[in-house]
Amino acid sequence: SLSISNIFSDLFNINFSDKKGTINYCKMAYTTSNTSYDEMNAGWGYIVFLTKILANKFNFESTKYNLVYYGNYSYLQKKDIKDQDNDVNNKFELSISDNSRTLERFNTAMKKFMEYFGEFYAFLGRKPDLKLDEFELEINGECIEGKSICLDTNKAEEWGQCIKYLLTIFAKMSRPPVEA
Repeated sequence: SLSISNIFSDLFNINFSDKKGTINYCKMAYTTSNTSYDEMNAGWGYIVFLTKILANKFNFESTKYNLVYYGNYSYLQKKDIKDQDNDVNNKFELSISDNSRTLERFNTAMKKFMEYFGEFYAFLGRKPDLKLDEFELEINGECIEGKSICLDTNKAEEWGQCIKYLLTIFAKMSRPPVEA
């Protein structure tokens, strides 16, 4: 007999350790001694790709932003803006480099991503067939369970914990429904 496969687990390998998570083997953590921005950017690319697939699956469209999958250089873009490509204030890159100027833009993009994700999460909460109460994680602005999505090199552990919570939600959203 044929078994039911879950395309999400085939495409996205999500794992957790004590205070950080990985997606497709990309460590989503920041440490001052062993940080690979390329790996973090690739991880964000996977998160954006997964978010877009899930948003499509549940017929969600944000009122504020378009989420643009562009691999390591994925971004959010404000909706209803003319000539979007030329206005840096309407595009929020979900990538970072070792250039200190990118940290502020990265954190702005993190906040915008959480606006998008919060809207998506609320949308899913209105679907009676989903059991979002199982997630038991509080999303409030830029924080999940009080941990900020903004990267502060002095609070790197907190950022890693927030990413872990985010990946936990994605892992639960993408699991196949349990048959009765």
